[in-house]
Amino acid sequence: MEADAKSRSERRQEREKIAAEYKEQGNVEFNQGDYQRALELYDKAIEQIRDNTVLYTNRAQTKIRLGLYSEALSDCDWALKIWPDCLKAYVYKGHAYMGLRDYDNARCSYKHILTIDMTKENLVKEYVAEVDRREQASQEESKAAELFEEGNQEAKDVVNLLASINKKGHHPLYYSG
Repeated sequence: MEADAKSRSERRQEREKIAAEYKEQGNVEFNQGDYQRALELYDKAIEQIRDNTVLYTNRAQTKIRLGLYSEALSDCDWALKIWPDCLKAYVYKGHAYMGLRDYDNARCSYKHILTIDMTKENLVKEYVAEVDRREQASQEESKAAELFEEGNQEAKDVVNLLASINKKGHHPLYYSG
């Protein structure tokens, strides 16, 4: 029985070593902007060790960069199953919800950070302010699209002006009066 425990421990240590190498390679690729390759490396690391919070949060961040927001949420949930007080998981969860334009859940994820660490109040305020800005911009975009679809002349004039400005051979200063 002791020999079996020792053998399992040795195999785990070897898998942890391999996972750490994949993680480091993934970090390099991520920092170089090759998010797809970083994702592949984090996947390989997780195949070796399935109970490492950092691997899931790194992969979540990578998936966010790739626009895979729902998948990033899943990784955040796994990280939180392993370590319920993982601040990064809540940060990335908020970012993923932002990508999905689910502003209420983004706010909730960011605010949950304060139940874990009250010293992060300024950070949380910044994140929530960004949620508010993006939500307002989204609402304004929707309203503008609605006005355009309804045939509002001012909205159509803005679109026509922007189209004129973007024509080749026309310098934008020409339109400034």
